Amino acid sequence: MTTPDNPRDPQPGPDSDAERVVADIEATRADLGETVDALAGKLDVRAQARSQVEDTRERMRVETARLRAAATDGRGNPSGATKGFAGVVVAALVGAVAVALVRRRRQR
Repeated sequence: MTTPDNPRDPQPGPDSDAERVVADIEATRADLGETVDALAGKLDVRAQARSQVEDTRERMRVETARLRAAATDGRGNPSGATKGFAGVVVAALVGAVAVALVRRRRQR
């Protein structure tokens, strides 16, 4: 029979095997719990929809701020390009209304 190198080291035996098995079971339970939580999250359609709505709102806030910054000068006044674009839009609307009025009169 051999003696252990260090008499204080626990000797392998049925107790250490049982402890190892218990530790493996606990680790497996923890992994299984995480997997079940992940699956439950994927199946919660209402929570996914809320998350998607919040993500979209945040993207819209960021994009709105970016467009505002691009459309104004440093003092918050509309930039020259913005004024030009607004003029084109107004002219197009006035033209569309004029065409609609002319067509309406011709139909009478």
